Amino acid sequence: MDPAADEFIYEAIFAAPVESVVERLKMYSSLLELWLDLPESL
Repeated sequence: MDPAADEFIYEAIFAAPVESVVERLKMYSSLLELWLDLPESL
């Protein structure tokens, strides 16, 4: 974790992956495409 890079640890433990993130992982074939469309919040 690097606070200077706005990294943080979530207080909650998620029992299942976040569906919006999983959908995007399946949707794109390159990291750049994925990076530009990741949700900003869970």
